[in-house]
Amino acid sequence: MPNKRCITLLLLLTMLFTLVGCGNTVDMPMEVTIDGLTIVLGQTTMQDMQDAGYKASLSAVPDTARQGDKYISFDYLLSKTAELQFSVRVTVPWSGNTSINKEKSLSETEGIIRTITIRPASVKNFEVIYNGVELQDLTYEYSEKEWGAEKGEQYSKPVYKIEAKNGDVILSSENSFRTDFYSLTVQLSMKAFEKMQKK
Repeated sequence: MPNKRCITLLLLLTMLFTLVGCGNTVDMPMEVTIDGLTIVLGQTTMQDMQDAGYKASLSAVPDTARQGDKYISFDYLLSKTAELQFSVRVTVPWSGNTSINKEKSLSETEGIIRTITIRPASVKNFEVIYNGVELQDLTYEYSEKEWGAEKGEQYSKPVYKIEAKNGDVILSSENSFRTDFYSLTVQLSMKAFEKMQKK
């Protein structure tokens, strides 16, 4: 019959594995440094980017918003030169009105960046750092081995995803005909975003 010490140890190990397996425990940074400027998701605004010399071009307006939503998002292309550009999704408070012209106008300056997507080909002459790694050196293999990224089988193209504590980190190919790394997306969850705005 096993002694009490063995039973206690077994129970502690069981509890440890249960805690490790519960919820999103990967704590990936929700920020990217581009050409010396650190963009903190949930904090950096479009005005901050314009002050840093970036030109903002609206690329997508939401078709719909759900009743009860507190925020609404818009997509922009940010660029300094033809060789330094990337996409962001910015979020602003939503009044709940059918017309979102006010929110659209507000997003140009007061919109807070919640998602950033960067293609190595669009920043190849500039230093871009995510989680201590230069973007040009990042690979699917590295993200899988070092960050625990998992390949999504439900996508038509290669996609490696990390469900992090405060959002998602996604590495993907351009299309189903290509297998090489095409873009990095770092996305702050709406839950984490709203929590940051309350501080």
